Amino acid sequence: MGFRKEYEILYPCRLITNVDRMKCEPWGVQSGKAAKSGCVTVTKNSGEAEVMGKAKNYQLQPGDRVVLETGGGGWGPPEERALALIQRDLDRGYITAEAAMADYGGSGHG
Repeated sequence: MGFRKEYEILYPCRLITNVDRMKCEPWGVQSGKAAKSGCVTVTKNSGEAEVMGKAKNYQLQPGDRVVLETGGGGWGPPEERALALIQRDLDRGYITAEAAMADYGGSGHG
């Protein structure tokens, strides 16, 4: 599974990231779909935003925000996912309703 983490910077510091699958989508297995590529987004306290991958010694100031997002490739064919498991993933917040419709809505689940 992928994740999203957001950090608010409290003190001047430097950002170093060493993350993978930022340019190439994480692949699925057993006929699962690939996931969205990850990214690191820095939003300066001025409101200016920059999307980056790997970074070394990127200067941050108090009030800046860093969001790290990763993707996780699917497992198994989406058209074979049981409705109860799709609902469970929705209930647990693993997927959004929009993602459920995009991934499962047109695959015979209705």
